[in-house]
Amino acid sequence: MSYLHRREGGTYYFRRAVPDELRDIIGMREVYRSLRITDKREARRLVMQEAVKVEAEFERARQFQSLSMDDAMALARKRWTQILQEDAEERTISPEYHTHPHGTDELVPQRDEFEHPSIDQQRFAVDKVLYLLYLDRP
Repeated sequence: MSYLHRREGGTYYFRRAVPDELRDIIGMREVYRSLRITDKREARRLVMQEAVKVEAEFERARQFQSLSMDDAMALARKRWTQILQEDAEERTISPEYHTHPHGTDELVPQRDEFEHPSIDQQRFAVDKVLYLLYLDRP
């Protein structure tokens, strides 16, 4: 089965159905991701890489599915503690600075949202995991 699909604009996409037993955990019926490319040869290469990544995500979800509620909660607490420690360490390190966008002499910390998610984003992620665990309990 081919996971490679092309939209009208010429951009190629990876598309794969989520296995029935994982849909509640993953929260979607299919994985649909842009490869951000219009070259078919390159798209074929990228779609294989994406298939490996998605299969790894499915495998993590299967492992998650087999955890007991107590084990899952312990893992969530451990990860949350790790997130808070990393955040505390990051705050003690001098941030890199760049010029203020409005041209003032004030320096503003440079922060990459995707590399360093905010504490609210981290809390949301943990809350989502805990909610999914709650739904999965016997």
